[in-house]
Amino acid sequence: QWHFGETPIPGGTNRTLMLSDIGFGNAGPYHVVVTNEFGSATSAVATLTVNYPPAVVRVVNVQGPAGNIAVPIELVANGNESALAFSLQFDSSRLSYVSANLGADAADASLVVNTNSKSRGRVGLAIARPAGQTFAAGARQVTVVTLAVVPLPLAPSNSAPNIPISFVDDPVVRRLADPSDNSLPAQYQNGTVT
Repeated sequence: QWHFGETPIPGGTNRTLMLSDIGFGNAGPYHVVVTNEFGSATSAVATLTVNYPPAVVRVVNVQGPAGNIAVPIELVANGNESALAFSLQFDSSRLSYVSANLGADAADASLVVNTNSKSRGRVGLAIARPAGQTFAAGARQVTVVTLAVVPLPLAPSNSAPNIPISFVDDPVVRRLADPSDNSLPAQYQNGTVT
């Protein structure tokens, strides 16, 4: 009989234990007790660890006329993230930093903005939920960065130019953390302003 912790697993009487649709609730200690007419033997405990996949921090692509344009930054969260920090880089001849505000899904968080390098097209941001709180799982708007777009003549194809916005590590290093300040894996997806 297979056990999860001290609880027998229903139907867990085969030679091997097959688990499907593994989730965080499946993490923990497993062991088997083998019984026959001569007695029983208990295996050593095997601990199953379930890791979160990397969260995604992304620049949402936006399109708009010259002037100020709001660029949302989203965290596609697993539900265990409480703070993140990053820097954005943009072409300072085409875009200039105006402001940064907390996003719709981070209204109770704190926001620190480093604008020391804004003339070079770089701005650093740090967003943190209140102590012990995390962002809910799913796509969460954590901040909105407002940039001023300098108008340019349209290209011969009459299409607006794409201006990239990239994640970099200066002036603020990229980092995602849980409530205990442990670093979490993350993927960073750049975006564009059109």
